[in-house]
Amino acid sequence: NATQQIQQLLTSTAGQQQLVSLFGLCTSPVSDLDQSVFMQGLMGLWMGLVQYNKEIAHQPTVKDRCDQLANGTITNNGDVLKAYAQMYVSTPGECTNVTYSSQLSYFESVAFGGLYSANRAWFYQTCTEFGYFQTTDGGSANEPFGDKVPLSLSLQMCRDVFGVQFPTAQLINETNTYYGGNDVADGPTKILFVNGDIDPWHALSVTESPSDDIPTILIDGTAHCANVMPASPNDPPGLVQARKDTMAMIDKWLASL
Repeated sequence: NATQQIQQLLTSTAGQQQLVSLFGLCTSPVSDLDQSVFMQGLMGLWMGLVQYNKEIAHQPTVKDRCDQLANGTITNNGDVLKAYAQMYVSTPGECTNVTYSSQLSYFESVAFGGLYSANRAWFYQTCTEFGYFQTTDGGSANEPFGDKVPLSLSLQMCRDVFGVQFPTAQLINETNTYYGGNDVADGPTKILFVNGDIDPWHALSVTESPSDDIPTILIDGTAHCANVMPASPNDPPGLVQARKDTMAMIDKWLASL
């Protein structure tokens, strides 16, 4: 298990230096926070992959990465850690900064435009409205990413980035109380919930229609935003039909006004 090997290497100076070499890190991950950021980056490699599977042109898919890891393990004589590191190093010759301070600097930037603006705004919403923090706090023996990315990491980042000790749990409860969370059986109407069954977030959405006025569409084989992407000749049949069903529902509602 590559994750187990990585966490073991993080416990010693020699092991940390080995990770610097394998993964092309700029500095040795010595502190607990730096180690958490490093492990969070490894999680992110897979989270983004699954969330946007087959949605971004020229980007690897889940199958591509799984094949790469399997084939890399074979070509590296069974060394799954080396194969994993080869996936992580995106630009040979350039190091990756995994320090906690660099993570803070990224989210502290108030530069307008691009991912800086979007990611800072989204991070603020997670701190003050949604939560949605990805952690390794589940305690499962089958946890693929170890145990070094606790909820406390995200909460500390909220405080350090924005300079405020947010009552995050209270704010999340207020959001769910105000909007109803995924309990929409009573009250709202004319809401269409569209999800892809590969998207991990679909588990938090409404996937079974509680009434005729609150329909749902669960698209087989798609991920996070496929239904709002431009149509492509390579779209799977379920996605093509979902777009047609969506337009038909909107036409129906508009005709009823």
